[in-house]
Amino acid sequence: MDAIVTVRLDKDVKESVQETLRGLGITPSRAVQLLYDYIVKTGSLPFDNDDKPSSDEIERRLAAFGLFQLDEPLQMSDDEIRAAYIKERYDFDVG
Repeated sequence: MDAIVTVRLDKDVKESVQETLRGLGITPSRAVQLLYDYIVKTGSLPFDNDDKPSSDEIERRLAAFGLFQLDEPLQMSDDEIRAAYIKERYDFDVG
């Protein structure tokens, strides 16, 4: 049994892709079928997923985060942290 997939795209993107697919000799439906087949076979996308960082990027972010860790816990209340943030950002004392 066939199923229908509906996708919402920017109009300009859709037109550009359709033009490219015509040049490749395939329909938009066939392109989606090929994408789905690839995902089923490999369990991954055939391109980088910008929403998900690579393992190298994750390691880089963790290393950068480690540079900001304190040797001792910060001994400030939530109100003190909020007041310090407002003072730093707006140069305004709230307390």
